[in-house]
Amino acid sequence: MLWYGQDVSSQATQMYDACAWQLPESWGFSRYELPRPVSFGMRPVTRVAEPAGRLVGAGPWFTVEADGDVDVKVVNQLVAHGIPVERVTWTVGGESDPPLGAFLIFAASRTAKDFLAAKAAANHCRISTVQYDAGHFGTQHVYHEGYPPGSVAGPLKVAVYSDGPTAFALRKLGFDAQVVSADVDLGRYDTLVCDDYTGLDVDGLKAWIYDGGAYVANGPYGILDDVLDVQPAGGYDWSFYWANNCLGETSYHETLATAGIGGDGYTFAFPITWFDDPGGGVAVDATYRDPYFLAGFWQTDDPTGLVIGDAAGKAVVVHGPYGDGRVTFIGPMAAFRAHTEGTYRLLANAIYTGNWRDVE
Repeated sequence: MLWYGQDVSSQATQMYDACAWQLPESWGFSRYELPRPVSFGMRPVTRVAEPAGRLVGAGPWFTVEADGDVDVKVVNQLVAHGIPVERVTWTVGGESDPPLGAFLIFAASRTAKDFLAAKAAANHCRISTVQYDAGHFGTQHVYHEGYPPGSVAGPLKVAVYSDGPTAFALRKLGFDAQVVSADVDLGRYDTLVCDDYTGLDVDGLKAWIYDGGAYVANGPYGILDDVLDVQPAGGYDWSFYWANNCLGETSYHETLATAGIGGDGYTFAFPITWFDDPGGGVAVDATYRDPYFLAGFWQTDDPTGLVIGDAAGKAVVVHGPYGDGRVTFIGPMAAFRAHTEGTYRLLANAIYTGNWRDVE
């Protein structure tokens, strides 16, 4: 599980399940190999103190500084308590400006600051003062609006069809995520995250998106036809061998859909899916590197005639508008069996980006 893995395509004619399970790449931590035995004094460890979290500065604007996805979790905790939070949607890139995708919290009162300090301590992170210059960046709300308009009713409401592990991953990040059935009333939700749209009223779904809904396809079976000007390939084609899977080296572009992830990383695909020929209005958020195939299986003489190299350098995450709505297609599985923690943020970012309405 700590091994780098390899391409095992030549070792079998078929694969019964996913075979690229490396924990460091899937979970987002680093491994280090010791080339020779080492010897040093040791003693039993019975307790490890968590990193201290704290509130830094006088505000009134703050941002969350944390490793991994902790900032998403903290933000959802804050909005669950009625505290408005905004996300940076564009920036001129000034030296003191918050980065793209940063979360901004306004807290002027002593009570509000004490609450932020408590959340920083509970989540072992820093919540620090940030300079707010409206001329240098734009923001969006990252909460479900109540009544009157603009009030905070809690975290964004996310419908998940039809995969429980995906809902588990989103709840772990603090979203109000519910697994729904095919007769779901999407008007009750801000976003639909879909692992497989089989059984849904596709025409009704497209109408909901067109009227302003936010749709996220988590993997190939959630990709809808005719909503984005892009051609899905690989796992999107039912002739493609279903167990072709890989842990792929991935380059993340600097967009809202990948903010907070970093420039290079990994995605897990099952089956391997990518996008060709992105057209007007389609933003490419992440691409496979060339070569990209770190570990996994691709059936020799696949029925489609596709080979591993066909996906090299191709887009694997794209997003764009559809009418008044927003659509994100994630070719890999961002929350496969609630295991691929290193790419949970792709879902969080897609949910936020899909609900992008600039603060006026």
